[in-house]
Amino acid sequence: MTVSYDGKDATPVELDLPESSNDMQPGAIADKLVNTITMSGLYVLLFSLLTVYHHSVSNKTYFPAILSAILTGIVFLSSFAAVAFYNAWAGIGIFMLAVTLGGCTAVIFMFALIYSKFVKR
Repeated sequence: MTVSYDGKDATPVELDLPESSNDMQPGAIADKLVNTITMSGLYVLLFSLLTVYHHSVSNKTYFPAILSAILTGIVFLSSFAAVAFYNAWAGIGIFMLAVTLGGCTAVIFMFALIYSKFVKR
């Protein structure tokens, strides 16, 4: 690659970077720990445990699933607000999050249904 520093003749610029000696890269570790599947699994696990807790304490088995559905609806509506007031790409990203939350909510509803049928209070 050549660059002209003062507007005269172009001179070559060396872009050779040294080899990385670090095998453990923090970005790669964070990417493996905080990816979509892990976050979805933890979300489902949290609301499934809340379902078990609410079933044993107050017999409101579907309360965490309904709460997750309300949260999904809020995120879905906020995607339209982001498109209207901010940026279309941000709205698309928030919509993708809402779709993922919708899938997780469906799993939580199925878990609550199965749990309420098999475990009697």
